[in-house]
Amino acid sequence: MGRNLPRNSFLASPRDYADFILEVEVKIEVGGNSGIQIRSHLDTANDRVFGYQIEIDPSGRAWSGGLYDEGRRDWLDSNEGKEEARAAFRPGEWNQYRIECRGDHIRSWVNGVPCADFHDQVDASGRLAFQVHGGQKADVWWRNLRIRESVPRAGGYGGR
Repeated sequence: MGRNLPRNSFLASPRDYADFILEVEVKIEVGGNSGIQIRSHLDTANDRVFGYQIEIDPSGRAWSGGLYDEGRRDWLDSNEGKEEARAAFRPGEWNQYRIECRGDHIRSWVNGVPCADFHDQVDASGRLAFQVHGGQKADVWWRNLRIRESVPRAGGYGGR
Protein backbone atom coordinates (compact mmCIF):
# COMPACT_ATOMS: atom_id res chain seq x y z
CA MET A 1 0.00 0.00 0.00
CA GLY A 2 1.23 3.49 -0.86
CA ARG A 3 1.07 6.57 1.29
CA ASN A 4 -2.27 8.31 1.58
CA LEU A 5 -1.51 11.36 -0.57
CA PRO A 6 -3.97 14.17 -1.24
CA ARG A 7 -5.80 13.77 -4.55
CA ASN A 8 -6.20 16.30 -7.31
CA SER A 9 -9.67 17.55 -8.17
CA PHE A 10 -10.85 18.35 -11.69
CA LEU A 11 -13.79 20.03 -13.26
CA ALA A 12 -13.65 18.77 -16.86
CA SER A 13 -15.59 19.82 -19.95
CA PRO A 14 -18.08 17.25 -21.23
CA ARG A 15 -16.52 17.30 -24.72
CA ASP A 16 -13.30 17.99 -26.59
CA TYR A 17 -12.17 21.38 -27.90
CA ALA A 18 -9.58 21.95 -30.64
CA ASP A 19 -9.25 25.62 -31.65
CA PHE A 20 -10.49 28.05 -29.01
CA ILE A 21 -9.94 31.11 -26.90
CA LEU A 22 -10.44 30.57 -23.17
CA GLU A 23 -10.65 33.44 -20.72
CA VAL A 24 -11.06 32.87 -17.01
CA GLU A 25 -10.24 34.57 -13.73
CA VAL A 26 -8.66 32.63 -10.88
CA LYS A 27 -7.69 33.45 -7.32
CA ILE A 28 -5.36 31.21 -5.33
CA GLU A 29 -3.45 31.71 -2.11
CA VAL A 30 0.26 31.00 -1.62
CA GLY A 31 0.52 27.35 -0.62
CA GLY A 32 -1.96 26.22 -3.27
CA ASN A 33 -1.23 25.06 -6.78
CA SER A 34 -3.51 24.59 -9.72
CA GLY A 35 -3.69 24.49 -13.47
CA ILE A 36 -5.87 24.75 -16.54
CA GLN A 37 -5.75 21.56 -18.57
CA ILE A 38 -6.05 22.06 -22.33
CA ARG A 39 -6.21 19.49 -25.11
CA SER A 40 -6.26 16.86 -22.36
CA HIS A 41 -7.71 13.37 -22.09
CA LEU A 42 -9.54 11.48 -19.38
CA ASP A 43 -7.81 8.46 -17.88
CA THR A 44 -10.73 6.85 -16.08
CA ALA A 45 -8.70 3.78 -15.07
CA ASN A 46 -6.39 5.99 -12.99
CA ASP A 47 -9.00 8.66 -12.18
CA ARG A 48 -7.10 11.57 -13.68
CA VAL A 49 -6.89 14.03 -16.55
CA PHE A 50 -3.63 14.32 -18.47
CA GLY A 51 -2.33 16.46 -21.29
CA TYR A 52 -1.11 20.02 -21.48
CA GLN A 53 -1.53 22.33 -18.50
CA ILE A 54 -1.24 26.07 -18.11
CA GLU A 55 0.41 26.31 -14.70
CA ILE A 56 -1.05 28.37 -11.84
CA ASP A 57 1.48 28.51 -9.03
CA PRO A 58 1.64 31.46 -6.61
CA SER A 59 4.68 30.09 -4.75
CA GLY A 60 7.32 31.39 -7.16
CA ARG A 61 8.72 27.82 -7.64
CA ALA A 62 7.26 27.68 -11.11
CA TRP A 63 5.89 30.42 -13.28
CA SER A 64 2.19 30.93 -13.69
CA GLY A 65 1.08 30.86 -17.30
CA GLY A 66 3.75 28.46 -18.52
CA LEU A 67 2.86 25.34 -20.52
CA TYR A 68 3.55 21.99 -18.87
CA ASP A 69 3.12 18.48 -20.32
CA GLU A 70 1.56 16.24 -17.65
CA GLY A 71 2.38 13.07 -19.62
CA ARG A 72 6.09 13.80 -20.02
CA ARG A 73 6.34 15.72 -16.74
CA ASP A 74 8.23 18.51 -18.47
CA TRP A 75 7.86 22.15 -19.47
CA LEU A 76 7.04 22.68 -23.15
CA ASP A 77 8.24 26.26 -23.26
CA SER A 78 11.22 27.85 -21.59
CA ASN A 79 10.71 30.24 -18.70
CA GLU A 80 14.02 31.96 -19.47
CA GLY A 81 13.55 35.69 -19.81
CA LYS A 82 10.00 35.47 -18.45
CA GLU A 83 10.54 37.68 -15.38
CA GLU A 84 7.68 39.95 -16.44
CA ALA A 85 5.37 36.94 -16.80
CA ARG A 86 6.38 35.58 -13.38
CA ALA A 87 5.82 39.01 -11.79
CA ALA A 88 2.39 39.45 -13.44
CA PHE A 89 0.67 36.84 -11.22
CA ARG A 90 -0.75 38.25 -7.97
CA PRO A 91 -1.22 35.64 -5.20
CA GLY A 92 -4.48 35.99 -3.28
CA GLU A 93 -5.99 38.32 -5.91
CA TRP A 94 -8.05 37.73 -9.06
CA ASN A 95 -5.82 36.97 -12.05
CA GLN A 96 -7.04 36.99 -15.65
CA TYR A 97 -5.88 34.11 -17.85
CA ARG A 98 -6.24 34.03 -21.63
CA ILE A 99 -5.36 30.90 -23.58
CA GLU A 100 -5.47 30.63 -27.36
CA CYS A 101 -5.19 27.32 -29.20
CA ARG A 102 -5.21 27.57 -33.00
CA GLY A 103 -3.92 24.72 -35.08
CA ASP A 104 -0.49 23.81 -33.77
CA HIS A 105 -0.04 27.12 -31.89
CA ILE A 106 -0.73 27.49 -28.14
CA ARG A 107 -0.34 30.85 -26.38
CA SER A 108 -1.19 32.11 -22.90
CA TRP A 109 -1.31 35.40 -21.02
CA VAL A 110 -1.66 36.22 -17.34
CA ASN A 111 -3.06 39.67 -16.54
CA GLY A 112 -2.31 40.75 -20.12
CA VAL A 113 1.37 39.69 -20.02
CA PRO A 114 2.45 37.05 -22.59
CA CYS A 115 3.57 33.74 -21.06
CA ALA A 116 3.58 30.59 -23.18
CA ASP A 117 4.10 30.68 -26.94
CA PHE A 118 4.46 27.13 -28.19
CA HIS A 119 4.04 25.36 -31.52
CA ASP A 120 2.81 21.81 -31.05
CA GLN A 121 3.81 19.14 -33.52
CA VAL A 122 0.20 18.41 -34.49
CA ASP A 123 -3.19 20.04 -34.42
CA ALA A 124 -4.95 18.44 -31.47
CA SER A 125 -8.16 18.43 -29.53
CA GLY A 126 -9.05 17.40 -26.01
CA ARG A 127 -10.89 18.29 -22.85
CA LEU A 128 -10.60 21.49 -20.88
CA ALA A 129 -10.25 20.88 -17.15
CA PHE A 130 -9.75 23.10 -14.14
CA GLN A 131 -7.42 21.47 -11.66
CA VAL A 132 -6.83 21.90 -7.95
CA HIS A 133 -3.80 20.04 -6.61
CA GLY A 134 -4.11 18.52 -3.17
CA GLY A 135 -2.16 20.07 -0.37
CA GLN A 136 -2.43 21.91 2.89
CA LYS A 137 -3.86 25.04 1.32
CA ALA A 138 -5.69 24.41 -1.93
CA ASP A 139 -8.26 27.21 -1.91
CA VAL A 140 -8.88 28.07 -5.54
CA TRP A 141 -11.70 30.21 -6.89
CA TRP A 142 -12.77 30.50 -10.53
CA ARG A 143 -15.06 33.07 -12.14
CA ASN A 144 -15.99 34.71 -15.47
CA LEU A 145 -15.21 31.68 -17.62
CA ARG A 146 -15.64 32.21 -21.39
CA ILE A 147 -14.84 29.75 -24.16
CA ARG A 148 -15.04 30.84 -27.79
CA GLU A 149 -14.37 28.23 -30.41
CA SER A 150 -12.45 29.34 -33.50
CA VAL A 151 -13.74 27.90 -36.73
CA PRO A 152 -11.25 27.65 -39.59
CA ARG A 153 -12.24 29.65 -42.67
CA ALA A 154 -10.61 30.09 -46.04
CA GLY A 155 -7.71 32.48 -45.48
CA GLY A 156 -7.55 32.18 -41.69
CA TYR A 157 -9.45 31.65 -38.48
CA GLY A 158 -12.68 33.23 -37.32
CA GLY A 159 -14.24 33.48 -33.87
CA ARG A 160 -12.41 36.57 -32.66
